[in-house]
Amino acid sequence: MRLRASCIISVGWIGLALTLAGCLDGAPRSNPLDPFGEGFENVGAIEGSITGFYAPFDGLEGVEVRVEPGPVTVMTRNGGAFRVGDLPAGSYVLTARR
Repeated sequence: MRLRASCIISVGWIGLALTLAGCLDGAPRSNPLDPFGEGFENVGAIEGSITGFYAPFDGLEGVEVRVEPGPVTVMTRNGGAFRVGDLPAGSYVLTARR
């Protein structure tokens, strides 16, 4: 990381925080997780598993999981696991059907 030459590091938590706040405006923005960077995408994933209702709560393979809005539909794998990726930030409703 390159810092501006005018940055002065002072001793003490408050002084350090205030000084560094002025130094970070020149930081590179190439990190894809940086919300101010050019390559930032506000996306995420939903993952989980579908299990039986009664003990021993074994994972159920072949269950259809529907994500709304979308619609996106995936099937559970071995052990009942599923994953839906590349979803924009927001609220979703999941429905499972066998």
